[in-house]
Amino acid sequence: MSSPKKFRLIIGRVVAAFATCMTLLFVTAGPAAADGGKPTSYESVVDTVRPAVDGFRVEVKGGDAFLEVSSRPATEVLIPGYDGEPYLRIKRNGVVERNVRSPATYLNQSRSSQTGKFPAIVDSDAAPKWEPTGGIGRVAWHDHRIHWMVSAAPEPGPGGLIQEWMVPFTVNGRSVTAEGRLLYRGSTTGPMELIAVAAVLILATLGTARFARRRPDRLLALFVASIVALGVGWSAFRGNPPDAGASLIPVLVAVAAMLLVAVAPGFPRLPLALASAAALAGWAVMRIAVLWKPVLPTTIPGWIDRVGTAAVLGVAIGVAYQLVRFPTPVDDPEPPEVITPADAA
Repeated sequence: MSSPKKFRLIIGRVVAAFATCMTLLFVTAGPAAADGGKPTSYESVVDTVRPAVDGFRVEVKGGDAFLEVSSRPATEVLIPGYDGEPYLRIKRNGVVERNVRSPATYLNQSRSSQTGKFPAIVDSDAAPKWEPTGGIGRVAWHDHRIHWMVSAAPEPGPGGLIQEWMVPFTVNGRSVTAEGRLLYRGSTTGPMELIAVAAVLILATLGTARFARRRPDRLLALFVASIVALGVGWSAFRGNPPDAGASLIPVLVAVAAMLLVAVAPGFPRLPLALASAAALAGWAVMRIAVLWKPVLPTTIPGWIDRVGTAAVLGVAIGVAYQLVRFPTPVDDPEPPEVITPADAA
């Protein structure tokens, strides 16, 4: 084997191994790998912050998953725990600290508030012991007052109202209160969006399966789908607060699928393209709930996330169908017939 061919083969195997590992990590990690916001039927909204304070802002991120507080320099923010004990603070220089003696430090680490036993250091009545969180001017946490914490399903009232909530703060020595509501947005998004998502999925699948007969067309379809997956995945990651623990694996899987397409020319044709299609299918299936859930943690409009995910899944299915049914693209020349001496005789 010549050196260039050997080099290409090595690079192809490295990229294929990387993509396979990223896909396996994504599939096996699942929701337990991180505690970022998930597609949901619930949304918490901040109605008022009283009194208004310049340089102080309260937002809900991830639908109903996180309460986020941000402040400008020279603004000191104190955030109490559920017993009224010191829990978090943003110092005037922007440094964020948490009290490791506060029960809220451990209760708020997960959306479900399942912590087991508290460390021995936990004591709401003890003097706070502060440690930096690494944040600057902004902090987010799973505040269990803003989402539904009971195993039984809630019964929404008028307008989808489930409960009203209130969270106190101290900003530059002044008492400030954020008030809001937890709302039920329905089990699914609107019927028109569902129809649009279904149409995009069907058209992407059938269209790709019909027209991606040529090798360049297959690779182009996979490359475009990888770009869409990367953009949608990155937007979903950015839809969580920076310190939320959201997983980057969907982004890495999209990058892996893109790399597989980029190095596919010159390598064994079926494995790399099929691995790229499998990575994109896994990416879409693991976030399949975005197709119908009404509230999505993302920085882009929810309908773009849904349509983009449906398109990626459809392309992956269509290309996989073509690769399995027609391993040799229509534009690949047939190998020359080799006539052996026995045949000649």
